[in-house]
Amino acid sequence: MQTDNEKELLKELAHLIKKERIAQGRTRDALAEVVNLSTRAIEEFETRYTNIGASKLINILIALHIDFNEVKALAKRHMNEEMSEKINNLGKYWDG
Repeated sequence: MQTDNEKELLKELAHLIKKERIAQGRTRDALAEVVNLSTRAIEEFETRYTNIGASKLINILIALHIDFNEVKALAKRHMNEEMSEKINNLGKYWDG
């Protein structure tokens, strides 16, 4: 099961990918063909933020020439938020 931060990260990545795909004038069909996914899988990722798997996600990032440092920064921010949330939740048990 995905945490809220993992879901939010996927959502932000989907928005980034869709924005870049449109900016490059690529259709979902064209992107799907390049990364060996169905058009429906691309659509569901972009609209419902379904998890398409790391290798497919990397293939999309490469195909769209998205700077991986931008993706790393997003992931790092969400990891930090996730860790803070977990620490706060643990604190509830220690505080009584």
